[in-house]
Amino acid sequence: MNRINRFKKILEEKRVKNFLVSSPVNIYYLTGFTPTTEAYLLYTEKNGFELHVTGIDYLEARNFERDFTVVKTPIELTISDYMKKRFEKINGNIFLEYSHLSHSLFNKFFNSNNNVKCENGDEIITSMREVKDADEIDKITKAIKITEKGILTARENILEGKTELEIAADTEYEMRRRGAEWFAFESLIVAGLRSANPHAKSIMNKLNKKDLVIVDIGCKYEGYCADITRTFTVGEADSRQKEIYNLVREAQEYAIEKIQAGVKASFIDLTAREFLKEKNYDQYFIHTLGHGLGLEIHEAPSISFRNNSNIKAGNVITIEPGVYIPGWGGIRIEDVIVVEEKGARVLTSLPKAI
Repeated sequence: MNRINRFKKILEEKRVKNFLVSSPVNIYYLTGFTPTTEAYLLYTEKNGFELHVTGIDYLEARNFERDFTVVKTPIELTISDYMKKRFEKINGNIFLEYSHLSHSLFNKFFNSNNNVKCENGDEIITSMREVKDADEIDKITKAIKITEKGILTARENILEGKTELEIAADTEYEMRRRGAEWFAFESLIVAGLRSANPHAKSIMNKLNKKDLVIVDIGCKYEGYCADITRTFTVGEADSRQKEIYNLVREAQEYAIEKIQAGVKASFIDLTAREFLKEKNYDQYFIHTLGHGLGLEIHEAPSISFRNNSNIKAGNVITIEPGVYIPGWGGIRIEDVIVVEEKGARVLTSLPKAI
């Protein structure tokens, strides 16, 4: 069963009669088509799925037409004006992507329509996307393999006098050369004292001998993201750098050992956090342990001490403990994991050594 029919089955089971998909990433997920302009996927119990597109996207969208009808917006109307008229023909409840549809479009579409009651449909599609199928895992794995080549290129170019931006350019060129369609996020190459900031941007900062260098990069392959972090040093690491690196690595290993379907996300986070607390470094672990990964770089489930929901077989998640000490630097290690019924499968294959 393809995704759009799976989605239809879920809507029928939940007795949802109308649903509007407005985010391009979810339109792609359900139809295989990537809009280049504004587009909407509308489900009604009466007419099934209609993919509303502009004239620019119409011919390309038709190539993906299966189990939905492609509707071309008349050129004399904007697509939002056309959709407003379409919604006037709907009665009853309609579920929307509250996290995506803008306030101005919400008002335009529904403020004057007293026949429609809007409800939040975010969880319906989020929970569907949360569990990856074999094809999705294969695409994520290919994105990881390309990203690993970028990490290795970064390691080779971590030399005294080179800048963070130079190394970022080297890694991005290597990933593009290897088949990356784009980058999952801005490549982070952060050196020296700046590495104590988990999300510092790469700048024209020159690497110095003994600097810690965090390399956090990811590419996209057929829409799917990779996200890998390794930490290196300029020259040989000193004893303290090695000690803290090994603590971060052990924290990650302990957390991964706890992963299997049915375990609470909070338990996995707290496993790493408690280990670092025993070593008196928990105050320097200043973010959550990980996140879901797929068509977007951050998606459900969040691997956080605040998230008490159970992880599921088919979740693809990152596990990325870190220690960030102001005035000294930071160390982070990040790998990508598939949750299975009785354990975890690590998709990343790079060695972990400073």
